[in-house]
Amino acid sequence: MLKRPFAYNTGDSISGTIQVGSLAVGTPTSGFTNSPRFWSGPDEDLGYVIAYPVSGGTHPTPIFGVTSYLGFKGTKNMTNPFNESTFVELTNISFNQSFTNGNDASTWLTTNGYWNSWVSITPTSTVTPTISLTPTITPTITPTITTTITPTISVTPSITPSITPTITSSVTPTISITPTNTVTPTKTVTPTITPTISVTPTNTLTPTKTITPTITPTISLTPTLTKTPTPTMAIQPVTGSYYYYDPGNVLSYSGSGAVLNDISGNGRSASLVNSPSYTSGTGGYFTFNGSNNYIIGPNAYNAGNTSHTIEIWVRPTSSNVNLWADTTSQTPNTSYHSSGGQINSTGPFQTIITSLYNTTNGVERVVNGAGSYLNNWIQIVRTYTGTTLTGYINGTAGTPGTITWTPPWITSAGIWYMLYGPSETTTYQGSTANYFAGRFGIVRFYNRALSSTEVLQNFNADKSKYGL
Repeated sequence: MLKRPFAYNTGDSISGTIQVGSLAVGTPTSGFTNSPRFWSGPDEDLGYVIAYPVSGGTHPTPIFGVTSYLGFKGTKNMTNPFNESTFVELTNISFNQSFTNGNDASTWLTTNGYWNSWVSITPTSTVTPTISLTPTITPTITPTITTTITPTISVTPSITPSITPTITSSVTPTISITPTNTVTPTKTVTPTITPTISVTPTNTLTPTKTITPTITPTISLTPTLTKTPTPTMAIQPVTGSYYYYDPGNVLSYSGSGAVLNDISGNGRSASLVNSPSYTSGTGGYFTFNGSNNYIIGPNAYNAGNTSHTIEIWVRPTSSNVNLWADTTSQTPNTSYHSSGGQINSTGPFQTIITSLYNTTNGVERVVNGAGSYLNNWIQIVRTYTGTTLTGYINGTAGTPGTITWTPPWITSAGIWYMLYGPSETTTYQGSTANYFAGRFGIVRFYNRALSSTEVLQNFNADKSKYGL
């Protein structure tokens, strides 16, 4: 388990921590303090983590009644939580970006004051080798026998006589009257043998070496280039929203509870009223019962800025309903309140109008057009430049109108709520517009008027989620 402490710190750097924007990350060398308060981050062994500051210190914590100035996003509940594409998807969805790799996403996050656990990757080329064999002859030696004569001495005796005189008889003469012959001694030869050496050659074999080739292959690598297709970038929604909710995104709604998390990165959460039923997955939505379900948006007042854009995705099941209300109260039909959008019956069809309130003329509206809108997903948008009101259906603008708006904060300074789906008694025709009945999907608010190109971009970015 890998966790680290975080604190919202706008003062001097804290020893032992690193400072990313207004976040202090790490363990202070002087110990934890309550000024600023440190919080334990998510387990980084379960997925990538992004820490972000929360304006106003309104982020809920596990401690009852205690809120925080920081929050966390992570990939642990996403498919393949440690894939680069998952980290990129989390960044793009959470902050309305369009990155294609983790390094760029991480750099942008850090530059903008969001700490993240992404580890930078240095790309390397991948070569797919094709092996071809080029034989190289390496000699080895195999002996072949040749004859070399080495003399061997053998003795064959040969007899050479030498004469050694030996006296074999000796006669002593005696005198007789009659003289006789005297014997003269002769020599008798007795041979003596003296050996002489003669050489008889004997053949002895001494081996010599003969070369027999052995083939040893040498591998040479010829790289084969494999083309990696260039991905087609999916269309992304327009960035810079003031708040942004998507029930089909687990970062925006966990599947239970009354809190709808803001994935614009601004920390402006909304509240679900009377527990509308929920359907998860891509194109996820809430089902409003037509009697008491609605969403309370955060305070959208921004220093008196009247130009804005409101975008919703809905699938209505009945007409004569209210889409949203501009108000100074979180309770429908109290204090300042006025319908901002309605679906009305027009014979067999329905008309969608967007409107603003003027103290002189009451509710002023533009008509977006008539059609069969029940039981179909539609994108409905209101833009106001400060003078011009325009309504859109599925990225297509109706006829704009010039309107002088009397905003909510004229009666209650610094307050402007949007309630999505409540009943409303201040309407264009003066009759009550009922609670919305049907499915409620994506909600976006911008504190500027989007252009027609940008409204169409958002439609194209999300239409596949709703089967369009």
